[in-house]
Amino acid sequence: MDIISHEPVDARLLDAVARAALGKATSGVSTGPTSRIHLLAMNMPEQQRASDVLNNFGSLTLIASTTAMSAGAPDPVISCADDAIAADAQVAWLALRGDEEIKRGTLKVVNGACSLRLTKPKAGHYTILFYRLRGNFASGTAEFRVDPA
Repeated sequence: MDIISHEPVDARLLDAVARAALGKATSGVSTGPTSRIHLLAMNMPEQQRASDVLNNFGSLTLIASTTAMSAGAPDPVISCADDAIAADAQVAWLALRGDEEIKRGTLKVVNGACSLRLTKPKAGHYTILFYRLRGNFASGTAEFRVDPA
């Protein structure tokens, strides 16, 4: 069974959030003109979680300390102080440089906010995804570019 959104999103980012929300209940995602989460069974709670992932994709507000920098400049910081994470203990994150996943992990939420410092990023285009691990599984992205020194 597929849960469909008419908003195309990055497949790798959607897959990270879908797997956090659904675990083994999903066989993956596909994107194109639409975005789909593929469920293995017709289970109402899982259908609702998949819908929540799609409906809340991109709803967290992230702020990057820079949108463009040179390699060797001060480390960029990506932060989120969205009301949606106010009651969360942690959020997950994923960093892509181009199409390559370079890191992932979790961040502690303190007083409704969290931040990630990327240490000594190499040249390239970065996309950083933060996503909730419970509730409506809201997510958000920030992008920045690192130019060669």
